[in-house]
Amino acid sequence: MPDEAERSLIGAIAANERWARLTPKQREEATRPAREAGWKFFEDQVDPTITDPEVRATMARNLRLAHLQRMALKSVEKRKAAKLAKLRGEDDLGGDAA
Repeated sequence: MPDEAERSLIGAIAANERWARLTPKQREEATRPAREAGWKFFEDQVDPTITDPEVRATMARNLRLAHLQRMALKSVEKRKAAKLAKLRGEDDLGGDAA
């Protein structure tokens, strides 16, 4: 039975083989449901009393951007903490590196 790393590679191979056989239009169609669900997630967070579709779309875009920026900030913080831990001779869990 394949371990987690092998399963991940098998999945990546299958995905790349699938995308290799699709045209750009087919790729767009294949990913449309996920893109629409992603936008719906942010649109659902917009104040329901705002009914203008253009205003709602702008607000959803801003919510998405804020989400992406929040993830970027967490990434920066994580890299900074890892760098400091390495300089102090600690492992990733905050203990001494053996």
